[in-house]
Amino acid sequence: MGHNLISDLFHGNDNLGICARVSRLWDYCDSKDQAMILHTDLVLIDEKGNAIHAQIYPPAIAQFKDLIQEGKLYYIDSYRIRDANRLYKAVKNRLMITFTKWTKLEERVELTETFPAICYSLTPYNEVPNLVEKADYFVDVIGVVMEIGMPTILRPRSREIESVKRTIVICDKSNATLKVSVWGERVNTFDGENIYNAGQTAPQIIIFVGTLVKNYTGIGLSLSGGSACKWYLNPTIPEAQDLKQSMGTRFQPIKWTDTSQHTVPPQDDYEQKTLSEILDMNPHKCKRTRFIVTITVRKICNEESWWYNSCGVCYRAARPYGDTYKCTSCNKIAMAAPRYKLMVIAGDDTKDTKFVLFGKIAQRILCRPVEKLIEQVPPNTDFIPDEITCLLERKFVWNVSFIENTVRTGIESLQVNNVVYEVIPREPLMLMSPTSSASASSMLASTSSLQLTSVPSQDKSSLPQEESIDKSHAPTMTAVTPKKQGVVVLEEGTPTSKLSSALHAQAEDNSTQGIKDMPLTKSASGKREIDDTYTQSKEVENSPPKDKNIGKKRGRVSSTQA
Repeated sequence: MGHNLISDLFHGNDNLGICARVSRLWDYCDSKDQAMILHTDLVLIDEKGNAIHAQIYPPAIAQFKDLIQEGKLYYIDSYRIRDANRLYKAVKNRLMITFTKWTKLEERVELTETFPAICYSLTPYNEVPNLVEKADYFVDVIGVVMEIGMPTILRPRSREIESVKRTIVICDKSNATLKVSVWGERVNTFDGENIYNAGQTAPQIIIFVGTLVKNYTGIGLSLSGGSACKWYLNPTIPEAQDLKQSMGTRFQPIKWTDTSQHTVPPQDDYEQKTLSEILDMNPHKCKRTRFIVTITVRKICNEESWWYNSCGVCYRAARPYGDTYKCTSCNKIAMAAPRYKLMVIAGDDTKDTKFVLFGKIAQRILCRPVEKLIEQVPPNTDFIPDEITCLLERKFVWNVSFIENTVRTGIESLQVNNVVYEVIPREPLMLMSPTSSASASSMLASTSSLQLTSVPSQDKSSLPQEESIDKSHAPTMTAVTPKKQGVVVLEEGTPTSKLSSALHAQAEDNSTQGIKDMPLTKSASGKREIDDTYTQSKEVENSPPKDKNIGKKRGRVSSTQA
């Protein structure tokens, strides 16, 4: 079957077949709901090194999701050719491709070792400041790895949920340095420990592609690598060989920067307390006082629904009132909106107690809007989504205070006012190591499991005392396009990044459906069980009415990740 080169594509002819390799593959997700894929992006490269950006939108994503793999070669036809996006262009091509439901995709097995694997457009370090907040093109850079930071958890201003970040410092031939911060899934696939170990005896050359230039307050200039970011370690290209030779006697072992300690956002000097100290206080005297606590989630309280219909004015419970709803507090009559009311038993080394998380506070740790979780509830069944049950054994730092009805009921319960951060566990459940591939036809190489709190053994004297912070302002911004378009063929065993796949748990045996109104707990074997020794506490003031609709949403032990 004949095919054309990417350079042969033009407007008006959507029936040209091309044979191209998937050089990069990533999903662009909704910032408020990481499970919602807005579009899937690909960088395609042909046998001559010509590259083009391609995108797949819903519902076609489901059609091609299991057919496309990064690094493989495909024959593609029946797609739409259009002008390239104005922003976030991955390659220098005035055209791009959009898949349709009629697009034909056939995998080719005749992939040779000489077929190009990646494309890059290297930007000199001295031009990077001119690209701050410029999003016309993604930025590609090359450098020697100088420092590797530990993963940290924080919440960017542009997002409503926390994200994991890791910072790598690289340098060029002139010894100029540049920080590169990788986020989210990209942290999982960066094999920091192995790169660190190899960097103790030889320079490690790395190319980062698909980044954006940022100038963070208090940090300075940095490249930000999200879902579009990839990297290639020690590629066999002229630029890498030249950079390696230029190091000469200037080679220095890679340093490990321990940034695992969280930078706690300002909490107005709220006092850190143990639960025992807080619960021994007189709630009359400190009803509105806020405290900082470090707790571990022990149980999910499923005697009440994890959501309720709320008033749009005061956020109290709203009950059905004819064709609309009436607030139980302010008596406003209007349509109600679903809102989280998540109740858990959590504690520290001193005591356990009940915590309540409302609205966006619960959404921040569940990473899903309440409407999305409600959609998962099968009709006429009792169900608690996996996103909630997976909170068990996770450790958080919370800003808390006594709930309003503590004095009235005499039962000590705390409300979570803010999620300061989540403490990274030694074996994080949500950060999975990628699988490996040793095929010469694949761009992907094996990476080892990531332990977020493990630090390679080293002489403590090699650790920097404090990371220097560049507080200089970026120069006047001018439009600069990346330079040095090039391609490279990867040899077998060349490490690179890959997409992490989310694990979806299977439903538990139906025999658990009849178990209701008991707290969930986790046994020593790791399985979630029903704890019949727990004494249920009274309802929290202003809790939602236990009508039929709400009653259907609770009571079943949900499936969990293995």
